[in-house]
Amino acid sequence: MIAFGYRECGSEGEPRVVHVEQEVDYRITVLAPDFVSFIQALRPESDYDYG
Repeated sequence: MIAFGYRECGSEGEPRVVHVEQEVDYRITVLAPDFVSFIQALRPESDYDYG
């Protein structure tokens, strides 16, 4: 699942955007340092070549 990670910033700071791998011992991978960075990094599907 994708979630906000408050572990380092607490309830008053800017949370990271993280991916939690529930099937692999709840491994956490940071996707972006904040929500704005996460949104700015999103790209349309047309940017990818699947062929």
